[in-house]
Amino acid sequence: VCEDPGREEASVGDWVCVCPAPQFGEMRGAAASCTLDECGVAGGVCESAGQLCYDTNTSAASLDDWQCECPSPSRGDPQPRGAAACQQDGDCAVDTLCGSLGQICYDPDPATADDWECRCPPPQTGRSGAQAAGSCTLDECAAVCGSCAEAPGGKHACRAVGQSCVDPDTSPSSTRDWICQCSAGAGSRVGGAAVCTRDECAEPANAGVCVVVEQACVDPDAKKTGDWVCRCPEPFTGADGLKSPAPSCVFDECSVDYASAQRNGDEICADALQACRDPSSGFDDWVCVCPHTGAAELMAPARRAWMTTRRGGASASPPPPGVRVRRPRSAPWTNAPRTAGRAKTAPALRAGQTRRDPHTDMESTSDWWCDCTVGAGGKEAAP
Repeated sequence: VCEDPGREEASVGDWVCVCPAPQFGEMRGAAASCTLDECGVAGGVCESAGQLCYDTNTSAASLDDWQCECPSPSRGDPQPRGAAACQQDGDCAVDTLCGSLGQICYDPDPATADDWECRCPPPQTGRSGAQAAGSCTLDECAAVCGSCAEAPGGKHACRAVGQSCVDPDTSPSSTRDWICQCSAGAGSRVGGAAVCTRDECAEPANAGVCVVVEQACVDPDAKKTGDWVCRCPEPFTGADGLKSPAPSCVFDECSVDYASAQRNGDEICADALQACRDPSSGFDDWVCVCPHTGAAELMAPARRAWMTTRRGGASASPPPPGVRVRRPRSAPWTNAPRTAGRAKTAPALRAGQTRRDPHTDMESTSDWWCDCTVGAGGKEAAP
């Protein structure tokens, strides 16, 4: 059965193949090798008779090979898939109490009457009871059995991965309730290895590396170790530093909201069709730059600008006598360099005339004209 213990978007590669109950075993990222101790399923047949259950082959592919065995000091041959015919001596030859409780009757001296006791069958442990039931427990974290954290022939499910094991109920009737707990961090799981999470930034030694340079410690994946980083605090930006301070933190006022206007420099400059530039990581030094002339203004749109063509532009004032206003063409606004404007007025040069732009502010567009050169009598000349 495939299980994904961490379903967050950042948690990848942690899926596991888990053997279906009552089989035991799991493997991360690959098929598991499953074991099956049939005594964990059918062992009650033996225990109810005060006998021991033994599975000769715990491979999940090997079934019906369990058997009941006579506990010492009783005698008898093992019985496959059923209770054995065990012979007892002394008081245990007529005992019915211990066997009915799934415990073992033991008579230390068959020649002496009424000295028998009930003992706990392995892997149970506890104090024997003199002519009474014993006080038996089954710690599935410490024992080796089909329902325990360590199955016969296998590894301990918790300790093999550096985790601790807890059995919350050690009564023999309570099985498969053992829990693996993470030794460091958080995480636990019933009946299998836990997926541990640990915020490495919670450790003072790691957090101190970042705090000393006024950066933030961030652990991007609590399921992994050694991946914590130092990150530039907002509004600074920059690459994270893996287990070390971020190499460079930059404060770009063009992209961060400007405190006084509640807008960033990009927005303020864009309103004037200009570009925002932040020359350093200091404060209050961003500028708006005109794309044509390179004129710049500190924390405000540049006031001296030069434009080429804009749809719907009009002359700011009538031209003087002897000049003709260049009619605006149906062309969209362009952020082309100044050479584009020279290409537009090239007819004036070819006609031996002078080009004029009386208003170079941003709002006055398409008002340039061709001016007759001296000696042309002030007459209009077609380019």
